[in-house]
Amino acid sequence: MRRILAGIVVAVTMAGGAAAEPGAVLSSGAKPCGDFVAAPLEDQWRYEAWAVGYVSGQNSMDVGSMRNVGSSWTPDSVMVWLQNYCSQHPLDDFATAADKLRQELAAQEGRLPQKPSALDLAGDAEKGKEVYAKQNSCGLCHQVGPGAKNLIGPELNGIVGRKAASVADYALYSAGMKKLGEQGYVWTEENIDKWIADPKAMIPDSPMALVFQGLPDAQERADVIAYLKTNQ
Repeated sequence: MRRILAGIVVAVTMAGGAAAEPGAVLSSGAKPCGDFVAAPLEDQWRYEAWAVGYVSGQNSMDVGSMRNVGSSWTPDSVMVWLQNYCSQHPLDDFATAADKLRQELAAQEGRLPQKPSALDLAGDAEKGKEVYAKQNSCGLCHQVGPGAKNLIGPELNGIVGRKAASVADYALYSAGMKKLGEQGYVWTEENIDKWIADPKAMIPDSPMALVFQGLPDAQERADVIAYLKTNQ
């Protein structure tokens, strides 16, 4: 498998230096699949670099980070799969295509690659504050810190250890979130990690799942959780 993975790195690098800068074309999977299909081949290799990094749960192109890519796959077969999927689903965001690729690999290899947990990493609260505040991230709907108020989503002061759907003066919880609260679900660090990684996987009907694709990068999630813990 290591030889095949190394081949993917070499092929992508030769195609346009994507191994060094996978973020040169996209810094996340938020771009639509149609952009990938319309991109020149050199840029498509960079998309593929990002997708392979996403599959392994990391945003890098070294061999170690791609250990979860199926051993029977080649750079060309991954590219063909992405091209076919994105041609059929041009409005899907590219992260969705990458996740479908992960599922396809898992089905063929007979196992599901596990994404790393933020709990395995040391979080940096200052970096987490930056991630929290960036465009299309947490701060768009949630305030935290002194004077925080409910917006589209509830304020998040004291969120670590708080019961789900328990902010008394917030009236916009989805049915799914209310059900979690009724079941006694608590926002532990582990549960926050799962939620911000992929809200749609947990509660498809929640407003957050509709507007926020999640943070696939485990380090970013660890940093955000560290920042939230400073506002307890």
